[in-house]
Amino acid sequence: MSGKAFLWSLVAGGLAIVALAGLWIVLFQLVKLPPNVLLPANFISTPWMVGAIVLGASLVAPITEESAVRGYLQVVLEREFRPVTAVTLSSTVFALAQLSQGLSWPKLLIYFLVGLRFGAMAWHNNPILPVIPVRIAGDLCFSLGMAKGCRAQAGLAQRGRWLPVVQVIACTALSLLAFRRLYRGPAPGQ
Repeated sequence: MSGKAFLWSLVAGGLAIVALAGLWIVLFQLVKLPPNVLLPANFISTPWMVGAIVLGASLVAPITEESAVRGYLQVVLEREFRPVTAVTLSSTVFALAQLSQGLSWPKLLIYFLVGLRFGAMAWHNNPILPVIPVRIAGDLCFSLGMAKGCRAQAGLAQRGRWLPVVQVIACTALSLLAFRRLYRGPAPGQ
């Protein structure tokens, strides 16, 4: 994979993550989301312990889940189905694998959309290499946001209700432009 393709993948994926973070805030405003069942409401620890947990989760999950879902499952599905179907199926599996965080359609929708974005990146680039740093950054930002609590996001959303909507629209458009730039020409191995 060329350095240029790797860079455009990082830009497109990063913008998609920012857009989806905005969508998360918008959905948080519209739908009462249940708390994460894996994090007790009274979770209190030292900042070092929280930092170690966040850093560990942000490194382990992206490498293991992306290797399993995009690196293995999606590749197998691509042998049997068209790329769009393979990416959609692997994204569905990815979203369902997140059920441990609670059964909530907004959360599942976000994870499905994340899966579509990462699946498209993995299909186009062939290796999952550019997906992993984008996923690490996304998980790290999300984990830090969860450590701070969704109350801060809700407070921001209350003061500037339209800011997250603008974030979704602008970053989605920029992400699509970056993906368009990345997808000029056939995918490697196609």
